[in-house]
Amino acid sequence: MKAKSPYLNAAFFCEKALLEQDGVGSAIRIFDKLLVRKLSGNDEGADVVPITLMIILKSGDYRGKASITVIPYRPSGTERPALKLDVVFPDQPNSGANVVGTINLSPTEEGVYWFDVLLNDELITRVPLEIQLAPSQKPSLPPSPKQETSAGQKKQ
Repeated sequence: MKAKSPYLNAAFFCEKALLEQDGVGSAIRIFDKLLVRKLSGNDEGADVVPITLMIILKSGDYRGKASITVIPYRPSGTERPALKLDVVFPDQPNSGANVVGTINLSPTEEGVYWFDVLLNDELITRVPLEIQLAPSQKPSLPPSPKQETSAGQKKQ
């Protein structure tokens, strides 16, 4: 029987992913929408935002090395540089791989960013991330010191 490709169990963005020594993974604060502050004084773009992508795969009949590629697309459809890494599926039944990567996103557009996930150059899923750009906050001034009146009383 010909070896079958690994199967996708899940792919999502989260605030933090933990991979324990026993192979068990945990994801904290899973999201698909993000509010990002624009760069101060700049109408185009926002601060660099590190986001965590977690991909969980099961081996099926597949054994050995596999290549994962993540290709980000802006809402306008513009392709961004791809991220590539290799995973190894051991020769054990029901084995799997938990893949965690940090993407430093510098959004320039509002809307849905798509992240194509390819396994051995074949598309296995697309992960959406909606970005909303918020106006930058103006620096707040410190409160003025209390002023004294001519009678020596403090004015608030």
